[in-house]
Amino acid sequence: MTKKLLVFTLAVMLLGVFGLTGCDNINLAEYKVAGKGLIDAHAATKTQGDYTEGGWAAILKAVADGKAEVDDAEDKVGVDTSILTAKNEINAVFTKEQEMGSFVLTIAVEKTTFQRNEDFRVSVVLKNISGEGQEIGFNYGFIAHIPGYIDFFDPDNPSGEMPELHSVFLDDGDLLSNIGYWGEMEQEGIFVTNRLVSGTHEMQFHFLLGLDGESVRIWSNKIIIKIQ
Repeated sequence: MTKKLLVFTLAVMLLGVFGLTGCDNINLAEYKVAGKGLIDAHAATKTQGDYTEGGWAAILKAVADGKAEVDDAEDKVGVDTSILTAKNEINAVFTKEQEMGSFVLTIAVEKTTFQRNEDFRVSVVLKNISGEGQEIGFNYGFIAHIPGYIDFFDPDNPSGEMPELHSVFLDDGDLLSNIGYWGEMEQEGIFVTNRLVSGTHEMQFHFLLGLDGESVRIWSNKIIIKIQ
């Protein structure tokens, strides 16, 4: 799927821990077994009835591919990366409910592991899947959400003034991307000022749009990243 982006500056902080904690003293073979178990456990949080036949097949493929990457990993860092990649691919599969909606919101990052204070960008794309053209309105751009504490900082908006209303028409299949706080377009992705503590963190974005006189909040897939 083509992913183009938008950008506003935000600062994020969160304390969170997922993954192979407490496994530093086991050998690589045991680490891989534990890692593949984590992939299975993550897939087990999904319910087959919530997905189409094709969607469930995509989840099973993500599990199989993830385990194969774990087997091929040369060290524990590679195992960790393979686990996060598999979890994110599983999370990226749309449910039936999402596929029956008018829009889907998709996020992606180029890699899953970052150093402390290493800033990064997130690809965020809204797609019209309604089967017809839709006129939508919005004030804010795509907004990040991380369980715990998140601090949004816009240096150009110290008073918290609401951005002006924007309106756009999307044909079926059209993408809306690169939408910043003020509705500006940016090609490289939403910029995240990384203030996350070491550990793994779950990230999601939402977009609040106006459609047929009603406000609709669209949530993206979840992405897990690791700060080391």
